[in-house]
Amino acid sequence: MKPPLRDKKQPSLFILVCGLSALYLLFFVDRGWVPHDEGALAHGAERVLEGELPHKDFDEIYTGGLSYLHALAFKLLGLRLISLRIVLLGFSVLFVAALYLLAVRLVRPGVAACVVLLGLCWSVPNYFAGVPSWYNLFLATFGTLMFFKYIDTEQRRWLFLAGSCTGVSIVVKITGVYFLAAGVLFLLFREGLLTRSRIAGTPTGISGFLLLKAFGGLCFAGMLLAVLRSRLTAADLFLFAVPGLALYGLVLWDELHGSTGRFATRFGGLLEELLPFGAGCLVPIAVFLSAYAATGSLDDLYRGLFVLPLKRFAHASLDLPPFWTMIAAAPYSTLLVLRPSIQTRAHRLAFAVVLMMLAVMLVAGRQPLVQGLVWSSVRALPAVAALAGCSLLARARPGALSLERRQQLFLILTVAALHSLIQLPFSAPIYFCYTAPLVVLAIAAVVSAQGGSAGRLHLAALAFYLVFAVVWMNTGHPGGRRSDRPDSLLSLDRGGIRVSRTDKIVYEGVISTLRARQPGLYTYAAPDCPEIYFLSGLKNPTRILFDFLREGPTRGREVIELLETHRINAAVINREPEFSGNLNADVIAALRKDLPYSAEVGQFEVRWRR
Repeated sequence: MKPPLRDKKQPSLFILVCGLSALYLLFFVDRGWVPHDEGALAHGAERVLEGELPHKDFDEIYTGGLSYLHALAFKLLGLRLISLRIVLLGFSVLFVAALYLLAVRLVRPGVAACVVLLGLCWSVPNYFAGVPSWYNLFLATFGTLMFFKYIDTEQRRWLFLAGSCTGVSIVVKITGVYFLAAGVLFLLFREGLLTRSRIAGTPTGISGFLLLKAFGGLCFAGMLLAVLRSRLTAADLFLFAVPGLALYGLVLWDELHGSTGRFATRFGGLLEELLPFGAGCLVPIAVFLSAYAATGSLDDLYRGLFVLPLKRFAHASLDLPPFWTMIAAAPYSTLLVLRPSIQTRAHRLAFAVVLMMLAVMLVAGRQPLVQGLVWSSVRALPAVAALAGCSLLARARPGALSLERRQQLFLILTVAALHSLIQLPFSAPIYFCYTAPLVVLAIAAVVSAQGGSAGRLHLAALAFYLVFAVVWMNTGHPGGRRSDRPDSLLSLDRGGIRVSRTDKIVYEGVISTLRARQPGLYTYAAPDCPEIYFLSGLKNPTRILFDFLREGPTRGREVIELLETHRINAAVINREPEFSGNLNADVIAALRKDLPYSAEVGQFEVRWRR
């Protein structure tokens, strides 16, 4: 199947989609928050702005690159939470543009616009905060577009740019390695595909190059199992292991049944593509590492990236729902895999019944049962799309799909499947949103390559999920934490965002009390409340943002020394930490003895001395 023809109205539609998306996103820029997320991002960025180095001087919870971007935002736009949102808005619009440029290569422009709007509404508006997972999504999309350009032109600079997107994504958050794996897997598939098209001959069966790819498959499978670790449930294996293994299995299937040629020639050709991709990846990583090499703190970076995350898996993890809940995905999965026709009267009647059921679900979308069904129906789609796409590529007759379309389809499927691993280890609904646009794009690619007469069914499903997102999802954080009805402006000089009325009263009360009682530069706030440091403008005397990553003071004497060393006259105790346990009883006793006066504001206990 040839790519969709260029439409003369396409530039106008591109501008319209980007403009509508930007206007829609404006409604979410200052809305809602998860306090400890905003606090960790803002507090880390402020410490970078003051000259500190992530992991060396404080416990950065991600790789650290995003803290530099946020520090720049603070410098240009001011020390306010809203500054981070403005940066996110700019990148979100660029993301929409890249997503459209990808979609329009797969489907007609009008359908591409709907695909983009669906991907948008299932992503950023649900949690408009500058967390690094959004930037992983953006950079994976930009990198995929660079690969598309390389498929078109075979100019190596596009491979280098795709690698650069990968490297920057890793510098933002280590989960950027999933796109690195997707890029390597795509180049392996492309090598075998192009070898068959260029070299006529009988397949050589078990060859040296097949053994090389098989060894790579073992390494790849080992990587997947290492990522899953103790999460070897049926749901985890189906969602996170099966798609990647199926895609790599397709690489080996193609190699066994069609590829030929000399080992040295093929290996050299593969290296010619891997090297520019790898070089592009290494450049931003090398720039980031240079600061640690210059200060002799590479060991701090290693500990922050590969040791402390093990504690995060233990304290900040959330399992998937049971495997049986994925039965809700069966109707659309059947449509995607079996491609039923709606030409007969019976099928048209069934189509009308399905539309009525979807309409009922839209009306009743507020009900927890309906919400659960909708979420369960989409969580399995990355795996279903990967399996449907692999089946299509394996069974397609010669000439049914062009070389270009085969590459595009495999690339999109691989990126969507591996990027879905970002849902580990904290598989909350919002983490599906971090990969949802890529899943939508993968499904569009499969449906377009299939052809057939089921287009109206897919459009009906697209319309349902789009309307459901706008009406029932984009009104609050999918996790339901602290974002219900964010209609009150956080009237602090470092705020500028809208939060719930309860949060407004609590945080304005805590900060005003703290500032009134603390004439010095430092305070002590724990556990798991870095937002207190940023909103108050008072410094953190420790390197800790979340207490479960590294133990703070555990004995009363240590707390007294901390208060005396930094002349701390007021402190805050969080009695409802999200991840860490409550403060040690000895620590609380010491704080209450040395800071005898107190006020309770929401879940916080503010203590001070005269």
